[in-house]
Amino acid sequence: MQRFKSMKTFLIAVLVLLSLLIAIPAFGDSQVKLVPLVVAVSASSHPAIPSDLKEIALIDPSSGNPSPTDPVLKWGDYTYWAYSYIDNDYYLAIVAYDAAGNMVGRWDKYGARYIWQITTDPATQTVTFWGQSKKTVTMSFDQLRVPPTVATVSAGSHPAIPSDLKEIALSDPSSGNPSSTDPVLKWGNYTYWAYSYIDNDYYLAIVAYDAAGNMVGRWDKYGTRYIWQITIDATAKTVTFWGQSKTSVTMSFNDLRVPPTVTTVPAGSHPAIPSDLKEIALSDPSSGNPSSTDPVLKWGNYTYWAYSYIDNDYYLAIVAYDAAGNMVGRWDKYGARYIWQITIDAAAKTVTFWGQSKYTVKASWDDLNLF
Repeated sequence: MQRFKSMKTFLIAVLVLLSLLIAIPAFGDSQVKLVPLVVAVSASSHPAIPSDLKEIALIDPSSGNPSPTDPVLKWGDYTYWAYSYIDNDYYLAIVAYDAAGNMVGRWDKYGARYIWQITTDPATQTVTFWGQSKKTVTMSFDQLRVPPTVATVSAGSHPAIPSDLKEIALSDPSSGNPSSTDPVLKWGNYTYWAYSYIDNDYYLAIVAYDAAGNMVGRWDKYGTRYIWQITIDATAKTVTFWGQSKTSVTMSFNDLRVPPTVTTVPAGSHPAIPSDLKEIALSDPSSGNPSSTDPVLKWGNYTYWAYSYIDNDYYLAIVAYDAAGNMVGRWDKYGARYIWQITIDAAAKTVTFWGQSKYTVKASWDDLNLF
């Protein structure tokens, strides 16, 4: 009988414990990755329009009256206009421009014409373009990502070349005659050159430079030499670099992503902080002494700060700002507080944020990608 009582007591205790465990809320991460922004601009302020398109925006979807303003999509470094066909067919051509007004992407979508409004749905990660009679075309955020493009530049116009490389471009893949121009890859703020080894081995070194000419990435690929042309497969999301004798190396868009970097900035130099957060950086992970500097992540035109909760909970809020100091993304990660250092694992494509007592939170490059 005593054994039964002990077992009964044990089972009751187990049930109580289970009920407590069920009642404990699960800690998790949250992400507030800001969606593309819709703004109204002057109807005549568009950059150069492709010759088969025209700009028509409606003041309402029923009357057909033209609007003095156009809805456009702003996303990262790009502005997206929704044009109509000059033959008035039921298409919208979504055209993306960079900050200099260069066309960097185009998507022709059947089902609507004469843009009226643009709406975004953060839950489904989609953008809907509304036209005449409220007809629509919808695209995912992923579909609207601007792919790299190929440009031709003067041979010799490259920035500084690493000492083990040389610039050789061929006018055709068979003759071996040098070209007066080079094909380069343009993607966002980066330009990618394809160099050859000075020992003439069968490698191409793909070197990425930022707008200031600083080298920000390098990928050495075996299989060809002496660049001839570059081609892009937007469907497969790959870039192929063609060299001598039409041999080639192929890389995915993801492979060519320039890695983020870590830099140190003065504490307090951050842009506006969300009201539920505060800026605390530690000089070391054990003492709790504040640091006069903060580690921040730099990636393209974006700067990522790691803030702590004002209630001192074990969260780091990773907040991304554009070059103008506007908040463009936020990721709340449970497991650490009070930033100490940031490290990057280029092989795993992850960023680790280290806080008090060397507790860490980790984010993948895909998680933090804003462009």
